Amino acid sequence: MPGSAAGAADPDPEASRWESAFRAAVIAQRGVIHPNRLQVIDLVEVDGRPAAVVEHVAGPSLATWLRVRQRPVDEIVPVFEDVVRGVGAAHEVGVHHLALDAAGV
Repeated sequence: MPGSAAGAADPDPEASRWESAFRAAVIAQRGVIHPNRLQVIDLVEVDGRPAAVVEHVAGPSLATWLRVRQRPVDEIVPVFEDVVRGVGAAHEVGVHHLALDAAGV
Protein backbone atom coordinates (compact mmCIF):
# COMPACT_ATOMS: atom_id res chain seq x y z
CA MET A 1 0.00 0.00 0.00
CA PRO A 2 1.50 3.37 -0.97
CA GLY A 3 2.62 5.55 1.90
CA SER A 4 2.47 2.84 4.57
CA ALA A 5 5.37 0.99 6.17
CA ALA A 6 5.66 -2.72 5.53
CA GLY A 7 3.79 -4.58 8.26
CA ALA A 8 2.29 -1.41 9.75
CA ALA A 9 -1.39 -1.63 10.59
CA ASP A 10 -3.72 0.86 8.94
CA PRO A 11 -5.25 3.30 11.41
CA ASP A 12 -8.75 2.48 12.58
CA PRO A 13 -11.02 4.27 10.08
CA GLU A 14 -13.79 4.71 12.68
CA ALA A 15 -11.36 6.37 15.10
CA SER A 16 -10.06 8.59 12.29
CA ARG A 17 -13.62 9.67 11.43
CA TRP A 18 -14.39 10.34 15.09
CA GLU A 19 -11.21 12.40 15.53
CA SER A 20 -11.93 14.41 12.37
CA ALA A 21 -15.50 15.10 13.52
CA PHE A 22 -14.26 16.01 17.01
CA ARG A 23 -11.68 18.44 15.61
CA ALA A 24 -14.30 20.09 13.37
CA ALA A 25 -16.74 20.41 16.30
CA VAL A 26 -14.13 21.97 18.58
CA ILE A 27 -13.07 24.44 15.89
CA ALA A 28 -16.70 25.38 15.22
CA GLN A 29 -17.43 25.84 18.93
CA ARG A 30 -14.45 28.13 19.57
CA GLY A 31 -16.52 30.95 18.14
CA VAL A 32 -19.66 30.18 20.14
CA ILE A 33 -19.85 32.62 23.03
CA HIS A 34 -22.98 32.14 25.08
CA PRO A 35 -23.64 32.58 28.80
CA ASN A 36 -25.04 29.03 29.05
CA ARG A 37 -22.07 27.24 27.46
CA LEU A 38 -18.52 26.52 28.44
CA GLN A 39 -16.17 28.58 26.32
CA VAL A 40 -14.03 26.33 24.12
CA ILE A 41 -10.56 27.83 24.29
CA ASP A 42 -8.35 25.60 22.18
CA LEU A 43 -7.82 22.33 20.37
CA VAL A 44 -4.70 20.44 21.47
CA GLU A 45 -3.13 17.01 21.04
CA VAL A 46 -2.67 14.76 24.07
CA ASP A 47 -0.84 11.48 23.47
CA GLY A 48 -1.56 11.87 19.76
CA ARG A 49 -5.31 12.35 20.22
CA PRO A 50 -7.30 15.57 19.96
CA ALA A 51 -8.59 17.21 23.12
CA ALA A 52 -10.58 20.35 23.80
CA VAL A 53 -9.45 22.97 26.30
CA VAL A 54 -12.52 24.56 27.89
CA GLU A 55 -13.08 27.12 30.60
CA HIS A 56 -13.34 25.90 34.18
CA VAL A 57 -16.67 26.38 35.92
CA ALA A 58 -16.71 25.87 39.67
CA GLY A 59 -19.61 23.98 41.18
CA PRO A 60 -21.39 20.67 40.93
CA SER A 61 -22.60 18.99 37.76
CA LEU A 62 -26.30 19.11 36.99
CA ALA A 63 -26.55 15.44 38.04
CA THR A 64 -25.09 16.23 41.47
CA TRP A 65 -27.21 19.37 41.83
CA LEU A 66 -30.35 17.29 41.18
CA ARG A 67 -29.29 14.50 43.59
CA VAL A 68 -28.40 16.69 46.58
CA ARG A 69 -32.02 17.28 47.47
CA GLN A 70 -35.46 17.09 46.01
CA ARG A 71 -36.12 20.35 44.20
CA PRO A 72 -39.43 21.89 43.17
CA VAL A 73 -40.23 22.02 39.47
CA ASP A 74 -40.14 25.83 39.45
CA GLU A 75 -36.48 25.63 40.53
CA ILE A 76 -35.53 22.94 37.99
CA VAL A 77 -37.25 24.30 34.87
CA PRO A 78 -35.16 27.50 34.58
CA VAL A 79 -31.96 25.46 34.81
CA PHE A 80 -33.09 23.17 32.01
CA GLU A 81 -34.14 26.19 29.96
CA ASP A 82 -30.57 27.52 30.32
CA VAL A 83 -29.18 24.16 29.18
CA VAL A 84 -31.45 24.18 26.12
CA ARG A 85 -30.35 27.73 25.24
CA GLY A 86 -26.69 26.71 25.45
CA VAL A 87 -27.24 23.63 23.30
CA GLY A 88 -29.20 25.77 20.85
CA ALA A 89 -26.20 28.09 20.48
CA ALA A 90 -24.10 25.11 19.40
CA HIS A 91 -26.80 23.95 16.98
CA GLU A 92 -26.74 27.38 15.35
CA VAL A 93 -23.16 26.72 14.19
CA GLY A 94 -23.94 23.14 13.16
CA VAL A 95 -22.56 21.38 16.23
CA HIS A 96 -24.67 18.64 17.78
CA HIS A 97 -23.66 17.21 21.16
CA LEU A 98 -23.72 13.41 20.91
CA ALA A 99 -23.31 12.61 24.59
CA LEU A 100 -25.20 15.26 26.52
CA ASP A 101 -26.18 14.13 30.00
CA ALA A 102 -26.61 15.66 33.44
CA ALA A 103 -23.16 14.52 34.57
CA GLY A 104 -21.55 16.64 31.85
CA VAL A 105 -23.62 19.76 32.51
